[in-house]
Amino acid sequence: ESQPVLPCLLRRLLQKGAFDEAVVLARRHARGHYFPRSLEWLLFTSLEIEHESNRKAQKEQATRVQQSSRFGKQVGSSLPRSDSGNVYAVNNKLMRKAVRLIRMFPQYSDVVVSVARKTDAALWPLLFSAVGSPSRLVEGLLEARALQSAACCLLCVDRLEGAGKAHTFSLRIIGSALENEQYNLAMELLRFVVPPGESESVFEALEVGEELRQREEAAAESATSRGSPRDASNAG
Repeated sequence: ESQPVLPCLLRRLLQKGAFDEAVVLARRHARGHYFPRSLEWLLFTSLEIEHESNRKAQKEQATRVQQSSRFGKQVGSSLPRSDSGNVYAVNNKLMRKAVRLIRMFPQYSDVVVSVARKTDAALWPLLFSAVGSPSRLVEGLLEARALQSAACCLLCVDRLEGAGKAHTFSLRIIGSALENEQYNLAMELLRFVVPPGESESVFEALEVGEELRQREEAAAESATSRGSPRDASNAG
């Protein structure tokens, strides 16, 4: 898949420290059809560049550790860490600049969700070290009633913040999905709230799923039976 030119230009400006110029350029193209995709490419390529930079830095540090150990010298950890212990907190300057830029546009949440879905889980810690915790992202999506996008982030929450928090968010999304008659989404999320190996819970979940299916069919049948005024006039 070809990459748009805009994210390349934006990334070069950010790397040169020309943040204001990058903002001007982005706003100039904000109404373009491919602008959201350009923001995705900017975040995705920045993520890959930072990951590769961290990988090389860790490899070089490991080499220095081996060389120093030959002479009986002691060195610190081979991984660059901040005071908080986050291995990615030191070398994500480009990522933070890209996130700061993308956050200025209304597509921000959708861009982060899309990149997270298309990125290997091994890179999620680096991604969310720049964008913030996945639970905060899900919270914002719930407030915006973007339930499908919120559901897409549950795996990130589960991996980075624990199954308990992901379970809690799953229940909230299911409740909102039922309120908005998004029954298919509610059924898909049942797997997050049903512990594996517990047959009784699985049976109860299947009963709930069947009830949701019946409610969806009843709603569709009711809508069909009502018909439209145009259909009624044609029938007359």
